[in-house]
Amino acid sequence: MTARMPVLLAGVTGVGSQDHQSSMWAPRLEAAGFFPAGVWSPPEEGERADAARRLAQSLDVSLSTEPSPPAVEGAVIACLRGEARARLLSTVPAGTAVLVDKPTLDATDELAHQLSGTSAQLLSGLHLAAHPSFTRVASAVRDGEIGLLRAVMVDLVVARGDGASPEGDLRNIGVHAADLLQRLTGPASVTIATASLASDQVTLLGQTDRDVVLSAHVSRIADGDGTVLARLRAVGSHGHVSVDLTAPALTVRTAHGTRSAGYGADSVTARLRQLRAIADGRRAGETAESWLSTSRLLDAVGESARSGASVTVEKSN
Repeated sequence: MTARMPVLLAGVTGVGSQDHQSSMWAPRLEAAGFFPAGVWSPPEEGERADAARRLAQSLDVSLSTEPSPPAVEGAVIACLRGEARARLLSTVPAGTAVLVDKPTLDATDELAHQLSGTSAQLLSGLHLAAHPSFTRVASAVRDGEIGLLRAVMVDLVVARGDGASPEGDLRNIGVHAADLLQRLTGPASVTIATASLASDQVTLLGQTDRDVVLSAHVSRIADGDGTVLARLRAVGSHGHVSVDLTAPALTVRTAHGTRSAGYGADSVTARLRQLRAIADGRRAGETAESWLSTSRLLDAVGESARSGASVTVEKSN
């Protein structure tokens, strides 16, 4: 049996009242082969101090509030933004496996600054990409099982949860759709033909320089928690495949209402297992350029929605 690996939980910052360390990553550490070695919450995060203390207490680990992160042995899960994220990425030892929760919450220029001084092995927290059904679709597209890729469609509906991001849900929720689209098309110039934005809704229609049509709809419903709908369809010249990224799940009905309860290996656990594989040297990390490419695509969606005109994002070198 493989020994569990220590992981530092760095920061509890997301958007609004999100605390993904407590709600997503920490509960699944053991299933992915990790154990919590400590919590670091930089002093700039004064408004998050109580959340960091609660997290450390719940895990029975020490809490550091020093300006710089403590020495790292193992991996890191970072829920940080701005300079705190830049400080972490620039100080971890070379080759350290670091999962960054939603790196593109920050603007493209800020993200580029954060990544410029790091030699970490990177993994984004965009966990839908680790869902077994999506990785199977990615293999089918890569291996030509459905012929030449012609179109990719993503529909993502989330429950109200803690409400729409104060900054809008393009970079908070819409990034999941953008990430899945780009993983299937690979490096490409993309023209966003039309886009629409509201605080809790994102739609887009686009096309790559290889004539692959892209479409996505992302929205938030009025109540509940969790992901309500996550469906993806890839169409090729010789076939198509459709998957439900909320499955496998059971519908649970009680006196209090109806909810969907997932079972089996969920996408968050699968993402953490990928982090462990990176830390063990069995898998390569993601590139800084791939994160910046996703961020630039989100910029284009926003620009198209504001201007009403098409916007092209050139293929990264």
